[in-house]
Amino acid sequence: LSVVFDSLDWMLKFISIYIYYKLFSFIIKRRGLDRLYKLFLFSYVLLVLNLFVGSLGFGQPMYSNEFGEGIGTKGFIYAGNEASVTLIVSATFLMIYYLDKGFRWSYVLAGVALIGSGVLISSKVAILASMMVFAALPFLKLFKNKSFLIYNKKDAALAFVIFATFPIILLSLVAYIWLYSSLIDRLSFFYSKMDIVTLLFSQRNIWASDALNLFNENYNLVEKLFGKGKSWFYLMESGSMVEIDAIDYLMTYGIVGVLIAYGFVVFVMLSSLANRNNFSGFLIFISLLLMAISLTAGHVWNSGTAGIFIAALFAMAMSRCKTNENTLI
Repeated sequence: LSVVFDSLDWMLKFISIYIYYKLFSFIIKRRGLDRLYKLFLFSYVLLVLNLFVGSLGFGQPMYSNEFGEGIGTKGFIYAGNEASVTLIVSATFLMIYYLDKGFRWSYVLAGVALIGSGVLISSKVAILASMMVFAALPFLKLFKNKSFLIYNKKDAALAFVIFATFPIILLSLVAYIWLYSSLIDRLSFFYSKMDIVTLLFSQRNIWASDALNLFNENYNLVEKLFGKGKSWFYLMESGSMVEIDAIDYLMTYGIVGVLIAYGFVVFVMLSSLANRNNFSGFLIFISLLLMAISLTAGHVWNSGTAGIFIAALFAMAMSRCKTNENTLI
């Protein structure tokens, strides 16, 4: 009976994303983004403060090395991977909002806080995704017009500054991780025991292979189409989920479940393109980034923590907001 309720839990978490998406779409169409701004600002500040307090030695570490020493922090939040996704989504909403409003210094402040938080978590996904978001969004804003000859001067200045300083930021991060974090030691330890692909996927590729073998050999036609709930956990050597959303959904809800989950993301991207608002390029980028995270680290579509924020971010596809800045070069 507990397996049935656990399976329903995942389903309800994903369904809640769609329900919240419809709710936030309704709010944005009638009230604009300002109504959601405070929600995202509050969550982002809370997450950053939680990680800062965690870096002072409170809360829980993100990982532990072979000697039991803590690496990174997730503060007082138990689900570290879900906290990482929530952090990235919250920051992305705020940074898109600031770019659209022309608050460029606020964008920089939010972006620097995002990268710093990614380093504090010491998750590969958190660090890489935060840097990608910070670097990419200004260029998406700059070149959102079909003609590259038409762009805003201030947008161009921001993109140039980020482009010029990004190598410095990257080198600073590498130096900090090398000198002050145990992440390199953890990666080196595991690299001595496994190949580079297994290291990058944190052994999820091995669990995924086991799950797919189980899917091919133990599932009948109906189960392949609609899954068999979380009972497959007990047939895995690891005894748990793979932590790659597409595989977990395939095993739990079958091919139909995977098509619904990822079909919804495609629907959001197409809706954003059809609506032709300020955020189309941003939403396609973040949708693809979230899909990439779901296919490598998981905890995206079945996240109770991040789900409401993903829904609100996707709802920007329904915004009728058009560009307010007309200073072109």
